[in-house]
Amino acid sequence: MKNKWLIALIIFGGVLVLGWMLVRVTGALQMYRIPTPSSEPTINVGDIVFTSNLKWPIPGNTVAYKNEYSEPGVEYPKPGEIHLHRMVADEGDIIEMKDAVLFLNGKNFDADKNLLSNYLSDEKMNTALPDRQELEAKNYLRQIDNNLFEVFLTSKEVKQLNEKGFKPEKIIYRDNIEMMGAFRWLKKDTVWSIDNFGPLKIPKGHFFVMGDNRHNSLDSRFVGFIKKENFRGTVLNK
Repeated sequence: MKNKWLIALIIFGGVLVLGWMLVRVTGALQMYRIPTPSSEPTINVGDIVFTSNLKWPIPGNTVAYKNEYSEPGVEYPKPGEIHLHRMVADEGDIIEMKDAVLFLNGKNFDADKNLLSNYLSDEKMNTALPDRQELEAKNYLRQIDNNLFEVFLTSKEVKQLNEKGFKPEKIIYRDNIEMMGAFRWLKKDTVWSIDNFGPLKIPKGHFFVMGDNRHNSLDSRFVGFIKKENFRGTVLNK
């Protein structure tokens, strides 16, 4: 009797292992540990996420995709790496960034998102910051002039500060940023910044991604449109 239970247990275990290998190989279920802060505060460094290629994403979903972009002399990103960002537009969609706010087909895409961005603060406001020590440890709070600081804040944290009578000023990048190289959809005479660009129509067979950490994310604003053939899965647990 014991031998029958042992054999059954071995068979059951073998089925589980084979099933896990099958879903991993096919991409039906993948697991990733997040190494970068580009999707904070939604997905943090060290978080584990599960993805599936059986669910095609819609704008708003976070996706895994294979990176094709490379820049001579720059170690990151590397071609072939799997990156995770929020898909903000699909083929045929029109996006536009206006003073750090993303619009999708004319509607405010950011309105219901808790995003992380750079703001200006002073020492008085710093005393009201949530988790100031953690911000300093992550280099998310740094002094840039006498009594003037740059701080990373989420949309929710800004709302909390507003309720306390503080008005953090969001840093808006309006000039071209010399970073990485020629942007994949950028014409030579186009004025572009990470906070102001477009309107931009997403070409057929591609989608556009952005990190929720808007001022610290190497996403489609830098590496260009993502080919649909490089889609690897939609995040299921975030």
